[in-house]
Amino acid sequence: MRNLFPAACALALWTLHTYVFERFAITPAQLAESVASQMVLAMSLERAGNVALCVRILEDIERLHPGNYDVHHELGMLRRDADPPALSESIRQFSMALAIRPRSPHAIVDLAQVFLLAEDVPAAERLLVEARRLDLAYAPAWLYLGAIRAGQRDFAAAEGILRKSIELDPGPWQPHVNFGMTLRALGRPEEAATAFREAV
Repeated sequence: MRNLFPAACALALWTLHTYVFERFAITPAQLAESVASQMVLAMSLERAGNVALCVRILEDIERLHPGNYDVHHELGMLRRDADPPALSESIRQFSMALAIRPRSPHAIVDLAQVFLLAEDVPAAERLLVEARRLDLAYAPAWLYLGAIRAGQRDFAAAEGILRKSIELDPGPWQPHVNFGMTLRALGRPEEAATAFREAV
């Protein structure tokens, strides 16, 4: 049986948090809660399976600290991974995160991923090209650009891009699978099999 104690503690803390705010009309600034402690509470609730309460806390932090990158990033991921995904809201959150860190390849690729999920390939491609321009060693930008080229059936271009992604970061399984599928599409099954073995 799963230990429910952490979830119960987190829920009790949130109940107290809400009671103090509503009963005594104390502003968050007066209460002097740190963003970090509220983030820990929110992430604890997410791990315990209470995503709805996690989102409520993060939205509270967002209202009080609209310039906090981590809050927008977490909300963007939660909206993206929801069932069903809330892609427009995820795009809004990742866009706000990117506005805070406009030269971060990670922030750019986060937003590009959601545009791909929304089937807006041109928007995703523009972002990925920019991420690669900012940091030629950032492997995820190469990975998603390679996947786009493969989706466009430009397998020759995809091969080179995906090979570069693996060269930069051979650890993740995704580029190996994409590379293998590309090689298979190019009529090179033996090389594709080798790439697939690298994914496991």
